[in-house]
Amino acid sequence: MDAQRNLYAANRQAARSTQRLVVEVSSDLLSRVDDWGVAAGMTSRRETVENLLSDALGMKAAGGSFGDQAPAAGSDAAAR
Repeated sequence: MDAQRNLYAANRQAARSTQRLVVEVSSDLLSRVDDWGVAAGMTSRRETVENLLSDALGMKAAGGSFGDQAPAAGSDAAAR
């Protein structure tokens, strides 16, 4: 596992500043993502997904959890 983790880390460091991520999701999940983005005032699906991932990873690192709700007023995502 350590060898895989080290290879992954090396590849990430050598990567460009942005990368393409292709993911297949159900129509229902995509609809929920779009609904969240509209409620949060996002300007694109890319921005919505980027914010959801960033928020989810940040909350996980802080030991919290998240739901299907749009960000609270005053949060980074709501301010955009």
